[in-house]
Amino acid sequence: DHDSLSAVFDAQSEVVTEVYGEYFIAELIEAQNEENKALVAEVDGRAVGLLCLTSDVDVNVLAQCFQLDPYDNLLKPQVMARVRQHAEAVLGGRADASLCSAGDFMQVALGSVDLDGLLESLPRHDDGRVNAVHLHGVLGQQEFSDEVGEAVQEFEKGVMTLLWQASFIEPLLEGSSLIDPKRVKGCAQTFLELSIDRRKDIAGAALGKWDEMMEILSATRELMNSQEQSEEESKRDDKDMADLQDVGDEAGQAQEGDGADEALQPIELRVFLKALTEEQEGPFTQDFLVKLVMTLHWWTDEDLGSPLKGVPPDAFRASLERVLDSEEGLFVGHPNSPAWLANMPQHAKDVFCVNMCCLDHAFQTQALDFLLPAFSLYPSKDYCIVTQPHTAPNTPLLNAFTIVPPQPQNTFGHVLYLIHRAALLGPPRVRCLQQGDLGSISPLIENFDSATQEDIVKGSEEFLKQHAEERVSHVFVAEFDEQVVGFIMLQVPPLDAVDTLRCCYHLDDYLLVEHHEGHANKGHAQLLHWAINPLFQKYTRKLQQGAMRLCGRTVLFMEMDLEGTLSPIFRELLQVAPRRPPQLKK
Repeated sequence: DHDSLSAVFDAQSEVVTEVYGEYFIAELIEAQNEENKALVAEVDGRAVGLLCLTSDVDVNVLAQCFQLDPYDNLLKPQVMARVRQHAEAVLGGRADASLCSAGDFMQVALGSVDLDGLLESLPRHDDGRVNAVHLHGVLGQQEFSDEVGEAVQEFEKGVMTLLWQASFIEPLLEGSSLIDPKRVKGCAQTFLELSIDRRKDIAGAALGKWDEMMEILSATRELMNSQEQSEEESKRDDKDMADLQDVGDEAGQAQEGDGADEALQPIELRVFLKALTEEQEGPFTQDFLVKLVMTLHWWTDEDLGSPLKGVPPDAFRASLERVLDSEEGLFVGHPNSPAWLANMPQHAKDVFCVNMCCLDHAFQTQALDFLLPAFSLYPSKDYCIVTQPHTAPNTPLLNAFTIVPPQPQNTFGHVLYLIHRAALLGPPRVRCLQQGDLGSISPLIENFDSATQEDIVKGSEEFLKQHAEERVSHVFVAEFDEQVVGFIMLQVPPLDAVDTLRCCYHLDDYLLVEHHEGHANKGHAQLLHWAINPLFQKYTRKLQQGAMRLCGRTVLFMEMDLEGTLSPIFRELLQVAPRRPPQLKK
């Protein structure tokens, strides 16, 4: 396709070739991967257009420059719901609010450390091993960002805990212990591979062998109790028979009381883990148990940093179930911080971007045919965006996009165009309000003030109660895929209202008033309330036309106070100039 596309590009602009080189088109096509894609428009076997796409989008910068909150800041809905909850908690004064566990922060800290260089800087013994005290000291000198540094204040202690967890059968490391550098690297690699999906798989596998785990726990506890009883009996035989007779009754009573407590006393973690290994005829490999211990310690409330820790009676069942129900850790900054969404993972973003679009002039009007194939390349993304300078001319491709309003403090010199996957399926359908739609209206008007909401609800209920001949107001909803995405409330004005408007405004400069009066399916209507899902804001004019057609009106007007908030629907209306009162000469 390169030769055909080169001719198309050169016919429209020579700057691109001069800046990026003669073979930049071939480089774009060759550079396709999971994030970067390219589409070619073909006519009669000849390439006539190219569309380059990428999912590597900085949503944090866009959120700082444009009003993207109605679009979930271009994040997945479930991700943005968690971000909003976190923001409310932070703004509410909760200092401990976080969407991450200790394990998430530890993974970030460990992943940012140059382990190879760090281990190379340590003095080694003849066999290549390093002293634990030297490793502990150099780990304590590592520095991290403020958020990560606060969460992992004892980073060196955490790494030492990980090293023991990676070989839980061995005792805890001491200052004089020798450590193989390969062991440190392997431990770090194992810990960094514990993604949310991997942790859930581990928890699920452990719960799948739950009956065997409980049997092993019970058998281990019985074995330990029997050993303790044997030791107690051997000590008792060494005592004098006379003393034994005097103390025997009391010891027997004490043992009866302690027996129930011993049955409930937890066994040591190291003993239980060793009993679960395949070497002891248990159900798990040692490698699996290593990951299980790391998961429980770093992503739950369990403290498994020592071999002497006790195993709870439920053998960590509650913690394993919490792991199954857990969600991925998100590193979200303070809501007022300019970088609060800077660390969002790629799979949490719900957007891809058009990098470049070029189409032969003869086929410019068919540019929209690019969009459906573009969304098919990113099946998990729902938004497509385009940014271009304010001075750039409009193109047919952008006719389907919605312009996102900028933030008041925006300094970005581009316009942001956005389209949702659903908006490609056609405009919503306008119909009259029904009883079952009252509950669906609430999400659309939740940002209105309470008085406006009450007025809308009251007007909707009156519309449903009145007969068609008695209705002065008309209420409509816009429906898409069996969901209410828009709301329109119109009112038929009194007979003298239009004459009053003609006296106060230059209405006759905009329309022939008599043409819209005195005929069937003609007349004036006043727009009282309007709400629409931002995804379908592009169809505002079509929805207005549909509502006017259903109520038989040909002119729509709306009044507002000079100090009132300007509604986005005013982009579709004309502002009529007021008349000046006559000035009489003295």
